[in-house]
Amino acid sequence: MSPRSRFFKALAAAIFSGSVATAATPVVDAASQREQQKKVQAEVDKATRHVMTTLEVLNDQQVDSATERKLLDEAAGMLRNLSQDQIVSVLSHLEASISAPDAATAQKEQKEAYDKHRKIVTSLRGLVIRLDTIKSLEDAANRFSKSAEAQHELHLKSLTNSKLPRNRRPARVSDDRDEIADTQADMKSEVIAVAKGLDSLRTVLAPDLKQRLEQVGAVARGQKLGSEMELTARSAQQGTFEDAAERQIRHAKELQALAAELRAKVDRLTALKDARTKIAKTVEAQEAVNKETAEKPREKENRGRNGSDPAQVHADQAADKQSKVEFATNEIRRTLETVDKDLADTLKPAQNQMSTAEEKLRETKTDEARQPQAKAVEELKKSLQNIDEQIAKAELAKTDPAEALKQAAKQIDELIKEQKQVAEKTKQDPKDEERVREAAQEQKDVAAKTEQVKALQLPENKEAKKSLEQATQEMKQAAKNLDNKDAQAAKPQQDEAVKALENAKKSLEEQAAAIEQRREDIAALKDAAEKLEALAKAEQKVADNAKDASEKPMKPEGGEKKPEPNAAENKPDASEKKPEAAIGD
Repeated sequence: MSPRSRFFKALAAAIFSGSVATAATPVVDAASQREQQKKVQAEVDKATRHVMTTLEVLNDQQVDSATERKLLDEAAGMLRNLSQDQIVSVLSHLEASISAPDAATAQKEQKEAYDKHRKIVTSLRGLVIRLDTIKSLEDAANRFSKSAEAQHELHLKSLTNSKLPRNRRPARVSDDRDEIADTQADMKSEVIAVAKGLDSLRTVLAPDLKQRLEQVGAVARGQKLGSEMELTARSAQQGTFEDAAERQIRHAKELQALAAELRAKVDRLTALKDARTKIAKTVEAQEAVNKETAEKPREKENRGRNGSDPAQVHADQAADKQSKVEFATNEIRRTLETVDKDLADTLKPAQNQMSTAEEKLRETKTDEARQPQAKAVEELKKSLQNIDEQIAKAELAKTDPAEALKQAAKQIDELIKEQKQVAEKTKQDPKDEERVREAAQEQKDVAAKTEQVKALQLPENKEAKKSLEQATQEMKQAAKNLDNKDAQAAKPQQDEAVKALENAKKSLEEQAAAIEQRREDIAALKDAAEKLEALAKAEQKVADNAKDASEKPMKPEGGEKKPEPNAAENKPDASEKKPEAAIGD
C-alpha cells in the first residue's frame, strides 16, 4: 500500500476513533450529541476532500495501481454518502429529540439517532479494516495489544454498570448495555480481521516467521476469541454485566498473550532490562493507588449515577486503577515468560495481592484492601531484586564463558521441565483430540526454544551440541506424530528428548565446573608464586643483613670497651718499698 493510502487509512482510523467515543457515550443529552455529530460530519467532509485530492494526484502521476484506485473510489463514495445522508439523518433525530413534547418521545428519537450512528460506525470500521491490512507478525502483535487495552477498558465499564442501582422506571436509560454490547461486537470484528490477515500472511512469511505463527496458533486462537466475544456482547446486551466483565478480562489477557508470543524475540539481557524498567514504573503506579485508597471519599465529588453511594464510587474508582496496575503487571509477566519463565513467575505473588485488593475495593472494604496493596509493593520490589541479579549474571555471561555455560544450562533445565509437562499431557488422554492438538503446539514451542539455546554463542562443546541436536529432532518428530493424532508414537520420542536435554545440561555444567576449577588452580598457583616471591625477598634481606654485620667490628656488651694498658707501664718500680707482711704471714 502506498504512503498516500496509508495516510488516508490513518485519517479514517482517526474518524472511526471519534465515532466510537460517541457511540459509547450514554444517549441522555441530545444537545451535546448533536454538537458531537456535527463535528463528526465535519471530519468526514475533510476526509472526503483528502481522498478526492489523492485520486487527482494518482491520475496526474499516472500511477498504475488498480486496487488502490478502486479502494479510494469506494472510500470517496462511502464518505460522501455518510456526509450527505446518514449523518444528516442522525442530526435530524437528535433535533427531534430536543423538541420532543415528552420524555418517551425524546428517548425514542435518541434511540433512532443512536441506531443510525451505529450504522455510520460500522461503515467506517469496514472501510478501515479493508485498508488496514496485516503486513507482519509485529503489526498483528501491535493490533492485538491495542485491542487488549480497549477490552480491559470495556471490562471496567461493565463492572461499573454492574454496580448501578437498578432504576424501576423503564422509560429512563439507566445503564450502558447498548454501548457496551456494540463496542464488544466491534472488537470481535477487529480480532477476526487480524486473524484473517494472519491467515493470508502465512503464504508470504519467511520460514522462521511462519514457524512462529504456527507455534503460537494465532489464527485459530483469534477466530476462537472472536466467537467468544460474540457471546460476551449478548451477555452485555442482556444486562448481565458481571458475566460480561468476567468474560472480558479473559479476552483482554488472551489478547495480551497473543501479542507477546507473536513479537520477535529479543536477546535475554535486553528483555530483562526492559522488564526492569516497566516493573519500576509499576511500583510507582501501585504506590499511587495505595495512596488514593487511603484517602477519604468526598461526597459531593463522588456522587455517582442513579444516586450511587459516594463511598462505593470512591472504592470503585480505586479498584479500577488497581485493576489497571494488575493488568500492566500481567503484560510484563507474559513478555518475560518468553525468556525466563521462573523469573516471570516471581510476579505472580504481586498479581495475587493486587487481585485481592481489587476484590476488597469492589466490596467497598477499603481498609481491608490496604494490606494486600502494601504486600503487592513488597512483592514487586522482590521481583526487581531478582531481575537485577539476573541482569548482573547476563552481563557477566557476555564476557565470562563459565557464566555463559551456566546460564545455558539453566535454560536447558527449564526446557526439561516444559518437555516433561508436554509428555505428561500426551500421556493423560491420548484419545482426546483437543488435548493432543494442544500437546502438539506445545511440543513445537519447546522445540523452537531448544533451537534458540543451540544457537547461543558458547565455548566449544561437541557433546552438548550433539545432545541438543538429538533433542530437537526427537521433539520435531514427536510434534509430527501428535499432528497426525498418534500420541502413542510420540511418547518414546518425548522421553528420548528429555534424556538428550539432560545429557546436554550435564555436559555444559561439567564444562563450566572445569573452567572454574582451572581458574581455582591458576589462582592457587598464582598465590603460591606470590608467597615464594615473598619468601625469596625475605631470605635476600636476611643475607644482606648478615653481610653488613660481617663488615663492621663487633661491639661489646654494655658499651664501648676501654683499651688494655701497656705491660711496661704496669710493672712496679724497684725503688718502691714493698709493704711489710701482715702478722702471722
